[in-house]
Amino acid sequence: MSGVYIHIPFCKQACNYCNFHFATSLAKKQVVLDAINKEIFLTASGNSEPINTIYFGGGTPSLLSVSEISTILKTIRSFYTINTNAEITLEANPDDISVEKLESWKAAGINRLSMGVQSFLKKI
Repeated sequence: MSGVYIHIPFCKQACNYCNFHFATSLAKKQVVLDAINKEIFLTASGNSEPINTIYFGGGTPSLLSVSEISTILKTIRSFYTINTNAEITLEANPDDISVEKLESWKAAGINRLSMGVQSFLKKI
């Protein structure tokens, strides 16, 4: 069994409890996405084990466009075998979710969402 974790280090805001690497600016987003795709290529050599899970974590991966997520998945598919029943998860902020995004994520290959809730208290 093999899995891939893709860390998307972007967030809308800094949370005081978070220990992960993140940025609240998207200024370097394309540089990071290019590096992710290059890392997929560089680590593919000699790995023939089929992938059972792909997990987009972070940060807040739901800040990426569907096109950006699709490009990463296309790169993975170019160099690895992904099992037909693989679980492909996207961490999402509930504020980022809409019916249109859910449909687009599904069309891109996402078949599982992981939603983080920091609080059920509504700020007024």
